Amino acid sequence: MDLISRRSEAPGNGSEQPAFASSVAKLPKVASAIVASVSLLVLAGWAFNIEFLKRVFPDAVAMNPMTAVAFLLSSAGLWLYRADVSDAPRLANIRRTAFLCAAAVALTGLLMFLGYAAGWDVGLDRVLFASNLATAGGDPNIPNRMAPNTALNFLLAGSALLLAGSRDRRLGWLIQAMLLFVIFTSFLAFLGHTYDAPGLYKVSPFIGMAVNTAACFMALGVGILAVRPNQGVMAVVASPRMGGVAARRLLPVAFLLPVALGWIRLWGQRADLYGTEFGLGLMTTASVALLSMVILGIAVSLDREDSERGRAEGEIRKLNEELERRVLRRTAQLETANKDLEAFSYSVSHDLRAPLRAIDGFSRILLEDYSERLDEEGRRLLKIVGDNGKKMGALIDDVLSFSRIGRREMESADIDMNALAASVFEELKAGTGGRSVEFDVEPLPRARGDRSMVRQALANLLANAVKFTRPRSEARIRVAGRVDGNRCFYFVRDNGVGFDMKYADKLFGVFQRLHGPDEFEGTGVGLAIVKRIVEKHGGEVWAEGEIDKGATFYFVLPRPAGA
Repeated sequence: MDLISRRSEAPGNGSEQPAFASSVAKLPKVASAIVASVSLLVLAGWAFNIEFLKRVFPDAVAMNPMTAVAFLLSSAGLWLYRADVSDAPRLANIRRTAFLCAAAVALTGLLMFLGYAAGWDVGLDRVLFASNLATAGGDPNIPNRMAPNTALNFLLAGSALLLAGSRDRRLGWLIQAMLLFVIFTSFLAFLGHTYDAPGLYKVSPFIGMAVNTAACFMALGVGILAVRPNQGVMAVVASPRMGGVAARRLLPVAFLLPVALGWIRLWGQRADLYGTEFGLGLMTTASVALLSMVILGIAVSLDREDSERGRAEGEIRKLNEELERRVLRRTAQLETANKDLEAFSYSVSHDLRAPLRAIDGFSRILLEDYSERLDEEGRRLLKIVGDNGKKMGALIDDVLSFSRIGRREMESADIDMNALAASVFEELKAGTGGRSVEFDVEPLPRARGDRSMVRQALANLLANAVKFTRPRSEARIRVAGRVDGNRCFYFVRDNGVGFDMKYADKLFGVFQRLHGPDEFEGTGVGLAIVKRIVEKHGGEVWAEGEIDKGATFYFVLPRPAGA
């Protein structure tokens, strides 16, 4: 009985996972903001001829203006896909706009890539600032255009963004593959600029991908991946388990450390501090040493967290064991209490009934055999003794019935409520004394429950309706029901004396009566029995009424499976 165990709260899971899960949820909008900011700065650079806004390094490739526009469309589509709007029509319009942005990006990439492949001059990348593009390609002989690898990445990223809103999980792997390709080729381009290796960022003889373009593609790829945080790479990285923790700590090192060491090695070689062989050995040694330190540090951290989790789980096991012991003790106490209650019920049903039978019997004997020796007042008082003995017996019967319902095992079955209501009323009709009682039963849905218990509840409600319509010359009792989901709602309505709604909360209490015994007979337990039976079936019961205008009693029972 592992009632307390919650693995997600153990150290190493609960402490890190919620914060990271929140960060993953924000990634699409963060990536969108970064890409949009860089794109706007690039467009401002072209508009005002500010070189450092167009390119990161002097004489490097500048981001093409149309590339910046495509990035703006991508960032807008990504931002809109993550819009948190509760209004359905507005959300549909937002999603439609996001789809159009993604489609425009994918179409731009497709046209430019096909143009390169077929040797066509599409001209899309010369729509803006055409007069300034001739010398902005990073190479005096190559005008600034959208690079082939840039066009391909727009085609893939735009397509992935188009599919990101789909609920088909089978498309997840296709989206992952396209985005990982975008991130990988952009990372290669970034390394090419870092190490001054044109072969990594350009396809000869065409222009290469700009370094700020490469950075934007990496941010865009990660942002679109985070749109589906429970699938693929993001599911692993965001996992609360040890694999996710290790991935979150090792991946930054795996990306940054080799890049930094490679740049240091290249810088040393170009500065003639050492030769190729020495530089390679130095880089290998530094990589092994630093990676070993990082891995050992992470291993120590994970081991510490695993130990803390083990201690926490041990404490949880102890708490569960203690809880089980308490439950067993409490169960034993309840069983003892039940046995005492059964013994009390036996005592009530036998020991108290015997004196009542004696009182009733002897009072009848006095009335029958010694009536002539008693005056009128004596006979009246003796009759009162007998009547109160009978009332006491009825009260004991009702209290015993009320107490047994709570301990009684239910025998559930499908119940034909129409037949049940008809049979109950036939029994009650015999005690109406020839009164005019109109009994209207509408088609009732079948219910699921203990037939004898439900019969007793319905009998009590109908008996009340018959009793409280006694002052009416023409009594009308109506029973109806309806189905709502997996529950059946029923009501019993009469045109009797009704009741004041301010006392409605007292109706279903034990010994609660709204009318005196001189008006209407009863023990005040009948409706309490109805309430206990209905609640034992997982339902509810309530009443509505108005003085001298009748009352309606509602109750709810389970609906049969498959009905």
